[in-house]
Amino acid sequence: MRSEEIYEANAQQEVLEYLAESGDIDGAALGITRQVLSHGRDSLSAAQETVFERHVAGEFFRMECGLCGDRMPTNEVVYALSEGNRYCSHCQHVTSKPD
Repeated sequence: MRSEEIYEANAQQEVLEYLAESGDIDGAALGITRQVLSHGRDSLSAAQETVFERHVAGEFFRMECGLCGDRMPTNEVVYALSEGNRYCSHCQHVTSKPD
């Protein structure tokens, strides 16, 4: 595995751990996320993979900034979610500057 792939895998793991604890997902998506954390994504059935892709990976691994609309790097997602505005680091910085 290349270093970029390892970095992305670690960022995705951090997002999943945050989602499992934060209340940002619930129902089947939460249960499936917990399964991925404990047994890996390969343990999912085809139906579970569809739910995971639609409600977790698709939304949070490829999250778009709530302000500029650009795709956010996965390693910025937990911070954006915890701030409650879903802004990328650039937009976080710009909006936090005094006028």
